[in-house]
Amino acid sequence: MIKYVGKKVLVSILILLLVSFMAYWIISVLPGDAALIALGTEATQERVEELRAEWKLDEPLVNRYGAWLVNIVHGDFGYSTHYKAPCLEILKERMPITALLGAISLAIGVVLGILLGILAAVKRGRAVDTIVTFLANLGVSLPVFWVGILLIYLLAVWLKLLPVQGYASPAEGIGEFLRYACLPCISMAWGSMATVCRQTRSAVLETLHQHYVKTARAKGLTERKIMFRHILKNSLIPVITLLGFQVRNLVGGSVVVEQIYNIPGMGRTLIQAVDSRDTNMVLACLMLIAVITILSSLLVDIAYGIVDPRIRRGGSEA
Repeated sequence: MIKYVGKKVLVSILILLLVSFMAYWIISVLPGDAALIALGTEATQERVEELRAEWKLDEPLVNRYGAWLVNIVHGDFGYSTHYKAPCLEILKERMPITALLGAISLAIGVVLGILLGILAAVKRGRAVDTIVTFLANLGVSLPVFWVGILLIYLLAVWLKLLPVQGYASPAEGIGEFLRYACLPCISMAWGSMATVCRQTRSAVLETLHQHYVKTARAKGLTERKIMFRHILKNSLIPVITLLGFQVRNLVGGSVVVEQIYNIPGMGRTLIQAVDSRDTNMVLACLMLIAVITILSSLLVDIAYGIVDPRIRRGGSEA
């Protein structure tokens, strides 16, 4: 298992290097001049050239990327030309907002998705199954931005139950925080809930017909014990695989949701950095997203061994 994890970490580092270089190259070839954007169109050409030299934008791409990579290793993500502050300070302020909303959305999506998936599988062919399946298919089909706009119209504009946009910190009061977090969390959780529900329903239906389930019923075990000891435990393997993708989807969905609801999180920061050609800020956000993605994949692999010891033993032998 240690050898397997070591190989995975090595591959992850290579992926991070590839992602960082590709991102650096793409943002470098985009049209527009970061120095000119920062100074404005009324700036003189001499001042623009001075700023380009100060930011080392006149050096070759490989040299700039190498210097940036060395700074990253030393914990320096560079200076944000848009926010006029170190990138690390900006991320420390805004990443907790995205992480908190994402964690709440993931919890809502996973818990409700598993419960509804089990309910639909147990009530297969009945009205409950039809309704849950319809809602799950609808959730998978609707994009995040459409769900966000629809929720704003229904709950904020029409019913006037919740604020249209904005963010309130938990320090300002849990009630106020929940009022502002409700719509963005539902928007991000909707797709996850639908996907987890569909996967859970399929996995439970497949497990229901296994021989060990029939044997458990023949032994006289109650349906609750059969569900939790046998069906649910063995059905969680494909669901856990899906959770790693949901973490990545939530990180990507936060970019859209934070724009819709005007939330000062990492997703909105990334969009503003791209618009202003803030290379250091864009790369800092992308590297953080890549790290989150890789860590989620690693946690999924660890969860495999927790849920099913056979996988852990197989990994050890490998």
